[in-house]
Amino acid sequence: MKEFKISLNDYMNAQNLFLGWKRWIIQLFIIPVIIYLFIDSRVGHYPFLLISFILILVAAFAVPSMHRKRFRKIYLSNESFRKSIKVMFDDNFIEWISDSATDRLQWKDIYRYKISREIIIILSSRNIMHPIPGSAFENSEELDRFLKLLKAGKSTD
Repeated sequence: MKEFKISLNDYMNAQNLFLGWKRWIIQLFIIPVIIYLFIDSRVGHYPFLLISFILILVAAFAVPSMHRKRFRKIYLSNESFRKSIKVMFDDNFIEWISDSATDRLQWKDIYRYKISREIIIILSSRNIMHPIPGSAFENSEELDRFLKLLKAGKSTD
């Protein structure tokens, strides 16, 4: 594998993958409010449309923007995210090496993992995440071998 640094985009992709459906909770909360306003006969037709439009804009733009700002602040405040990392793996373990720390984890001890096209996140415990961008792999054969070992070692949630 190639040595890599976690970019801001990698970090945001990893957080979105880690949070999964949880990041949509606020947006999903808005749907029942709109339904209630539609059913409530005290709210006129035009105010209902205006309120619904505003709530949809908040759900579509404001909430994701707040997430991006929070992720950016966390990323910029933590220097370790921007350090070079080398990942090595064999049939028994995976190891993350940086200039300040080394973390080795056996495949069978992986708590959970999630895979997207852009990034793979491996959780060594409930809240400790190790992101690996797809660009860290030398070629598709190395990526395929890595995924095969990952899937054989631990089932996904």
